[in-house]
Amino acid sequence: MKFCGTCKKNVADHLNFCPECGSKVEVIVDNTAASYTELQSETKSVKSKKNLFLIIGFAAIAALLFGAYKFGAYKFSKEKQVNVMIEAFQKKDINAIDEFVKANDSSLKIKTEDIKAYMRYLKENPSYNKQLLSYLQKETVDQKLTKDKSSFKDGEIVEEGKEWFLYPKYKFSMKSYYMSISITAKNAEIYVNDKKETELSSDKTSKELGPYFPGTYVVKATAKTELTELETEKEVDLADEQSEKVKVDLSLEGKYVSISSDESDATVFVNGKKRGKLNYGSYKLGPVSTDETVEVHLEKTTDFGVMKSESVKIGDQSTYYLKFPKETSSSAVGEFVRNHIYDNVRAISLNDFSLIEKNYDKSGKSYKEDRDYIQYLHKKELQKTY
Repeated sequence: MKFCGTCKKNVADHLNFCPECGSKVEVIVDNTAASYTELQSETKSVKSKKNLFLIIGFAAIAALLFGAYKFGAYKFSKEKQVNVMIEAFQKKDINAIDEFVKANDSSLKIKTEDIKAYMRYLKENPSYNKQLLSYLQKETVDQKLTKDKSSFKDGEIVEEGKEWFLYPKYKFSMKSYYMSISITAKNAEIYVNDKKETELSSDKTSKELGPYFPGTYVVKATAKTELTELETEKEVDLADEQSEKVKVDLSLEGKYVSISSDESDATVFVNGKKRGKLNYGSYKLGPVSTDETVEVHLEKTTDFGVMKSESVKIGDQSTYYLKFPKETSSSAVGEFVRNHIYDNVRAISLNDFSLIEKNYDKSGKSYKEDRDYIQYLHKKELQKTY
């Protein structure tokens, strides 16, 4: 079909003139077709350019994303992250180390003091420090590509989380240690680096403490006894061990002294309180303070009363020999009594209490009673005379 440009009617293809208006349609139809063809060509050209721009844009974005990915892969590579760890340990940078270390026990919260304790251990044990750095250096290489697998007793490189939601983030996971404390005294208090950790009851002499970050720690035990306060401490290294549990033995023995005397069966008194009896002439006392705050004496009961030995204050000596006064030793008791009776008779006869006054304790009850009795007898004798 052709189209009449004058009356806008369709014209058969074999006709050159419009049957309606008589207008010639050949030229008009050719121009219209040509215009339509040109329009289609222009439309296709615009679409092609637009598609080209889109392709170029997508390619540019893809290139940028790929470049960013490769940059991130380089920046957050395992080699880069482990090298940061190596540098931090070499420089003893506490803050930097705190950023990448973690404990394999989630209940252990790592503090600055813990890292400092580990740094002290590294400083005092250079061979161990060398092992640590050697392990980290080997971890910079993909372990899948090497036959010599790296290992370290107190830690390992582990993957934890992501950087930029894409790249593995690496941490240095360190072993958590426990201390099995055993002591030789009851009712003891346990301190770790001057911090009180626990108190043992009277029926326990052991306790497990932890977890602890690897490092050097000072463990102290104290216990109060009747005569002194015991204390001991030990430096403990929690590192380079196959087992996570380390045994720590603390001895709280204190000082013991030997008490002996010239009387084999006397009773021992400490600070005025009965403590025990001599066994074959000696007694082991302790644990005891050696600052002379503990005083010891002996007592012996005879037919004529209680006899006391000299007293001593416990100091640096390990043995103490306590003598009883000569006049009160068992071999002289009879002589003492006979002399006392004789002196009493003379004092009564002469009405002179001063003759026997030295034999009495002036603060005792018998001192006043015997003095008054002599005065009474003298007064009664005078009454008989007059």
